[in-house]
Amino acid sequence: MLRGRDGSTLDAYLLIHAMASASEPYRAAYFSSSWVRLMRFDQDAAPAAASSRWSKTATRLEKLKLIERKRVGNVQEYHLLDEAGNGEPYKRPTKLADGRWFSLPYEYWLDGWDAKLSTAEKVMLLIALDQPDGFQIPYDRFSKWYGVSESTAKRGLTGLARRGIIDVNTDWHINGRSEFGWVEVRSYTTVGIWSKSERDALMKTKPKRHTPIVFVPVNAEEGVSPSDDTPAPARDPQCRRCQVK
Repeated sequence: MLRGRDGSTLDAYLLIHAMASASEPYRAAYFSSSWVRLMRFDQDAAPAAASSRWSKTATRLEKLKLIERKRVGNVQEYHLLDEAGNGEPYKRPTKLADGRWFSLPYEYWLDGWDAKLSTAEKVMLLIALDQPDGFQIPYDRFSKWYGVSESTAKRGLTGLARRGIIDVNTDWHINGRSEFGWVEVRSYTTVGIWSKSERDALMKTKPKRHTPIVFVPVNAEEGVSPSDDTPAPARDPQCRRCQVK
């Protein structure tokens, strides 16, 4: 899904997942131009190039068997498939018996973290959200367990700590196998809206109304507003979660 340092395929999958996973039939349908703006592909490219980039990104997700897509008039419709990439229909997890899964707060998009974080930081954030408080994973284990290089893990975790998304506690333990007799042990804990307790509380809260959550990128510095064909974001504080199995 990740090619070099281009994380657009991951970004697109998380966006589609957030907008389609709330209820059956687990689909999201909007104008192609809306998808382009939501991904910010139009900021540094002509309309035709931006549209082509989105089409290629969606094609990669389709080839990975993570989504199915079809055009309905001028609308692009995307249906979620199982995250394992086996082509099976998506099933929303709700309990431990459904397998390992975690939640990603909607603030990830509403507060622009999808644009602020680097690809390394996004990857490490997703890994961190799936861990208990105070988790310890040596840098050299990330490659074996998650397919993430040691350098990517270091950059990602360092960036998340700098942004206040995770707390890092450093300790020194006696280790006879170490050249110096001691080893450095780092413990990581997600904090704030990213904390496990905060996300668990949101998952137990039922929305007051069945209003779909829509995300619209707005350039506040330039005062650019969304166009008419892109719905405004719903900021229901009781409905700000998406699930990733």
